[in-house]
Amino acid sequence: MHTVPLNIMQETLHPLLTSGRDVIIYGAGYNGIDTLIQLRKHGITPSCFCDADAGKHGLDICGVDVIGSNELESLNKNSAIIVTPQECTIDIVTMLSNKRFNNILFHSSAWAMLKQAEETIKRIPLNQELYKRNEQKVKLVFEHLCDQKSRDVFDAAVKYHLTGDYHQGARLRDGDLYYPKGVINIGENEVYVDCGAYNGETIAHFISKTPDGSYRYIYGFEPDPMVFQMLNAYVSKRRWKDVRVEEVGISAERGKLHFIASGDISSHITIEDDDSVEITVSSLDNLLHAPNCPHPPTYIKMDIEGAELDALRGATQTIQTFHPKLAVCLYHRFEDLWEIPYYILSNYQNYSIYIRQHAEALEQVLYAV
Repeated sequence: MHTVPLNIMQETLHPLLTSGRDVIIYGAGYNGIDTLIQLRKHGITPSCFCDADAGKHGLDICGVDVIGSNELESLNKNSAIIVTPQECTIDIVTMLSNKRFNNILFHSSAWAMLKQAEETIKRIPLNQELYKRNEQKVKLVFEHLCDQKSRDVFDAAVKYHLTGDYHQGARLRDGDLYYPKGVINIGENEVYVDCGAYNGETIAHFISKTPDGSYRYIYGFEPDPMVFQMLNAYVSKRRWKDVRVEEVGISAERGKLHFIASGDISSHITIEDDDSVEITVSSLDNLLHAPNCPHPPTYIKMDIEGAELDALRGATQTIQTFHPKLAVCLYHRFEDLWEIPYYILSNYQNYSIYIRQHAEALEQVLYAV
């Protein structure tokens, strides 16, 4: 099988796509349509979409028909098939391999998710040692989770990192990222702090959850220079009021760090190397001027590629003063599964802790309310 990472947003596409092969897009969702747009810019029209959702079968999306996975058997196995979903990526690749497709490519988001899962599997021996050293802390966190679903998700996530088996967690997926039913409730006077605002879609998602689109204020922080340009343009185009975005990373204190700026979800802080850029970082306490914040936060979301624990340490005054709801990603490092809830439980005893999973193997998010 020939697997290729393909960033559809790049100007130069892989030669497989310019060799006269049929092109199939797997996934007729947002990433799939984005892929179609980019292919057409290069004069390439895919033969079809393929999607597991029976409700999409037979649809015509932008002039391209949608078929089901069962119809792939009749197609040319040498076709270039581009996998676009971020969810179920492992299962999709396994299915396509079993059907003997020889040229599997990936939208950049799907590729990043697949590589994260592969890295986790490589680290299993190290994870097992790390777990043994922290077993008592893991047990304490488990016992303090507020509902059975949180405990089930936590247990499944630990099992995945120790064995590579993601199926238990996949069955527990919650579809509403950052707004799980019965855990996070959004009112009409919210002040939302988006740490890792990416291209603005999470801000738009938050606004869609508010009553009649009403809120008090929104902060958006994004350190990736390329992505920040998209974020700033996205916010400006929509002319949202009372939204401030800033090109800065969130950490424990003010300073400079090195950052791999890939323009997608695989961007991350790193040690200095030839591929990194220097970024400005600061603490939430500093950026929000806690404890005298002009717009006291009511909901803070953190998806900052493994820097979440440092970010929490730099938000002490903000959290102690205003008691905002928290959504903190736990899946960038194995130890974050227990270290982040342990930190919150140890420092903010008035919080209740929940954990939900939003993808097949990863995207575990802690919710503190």
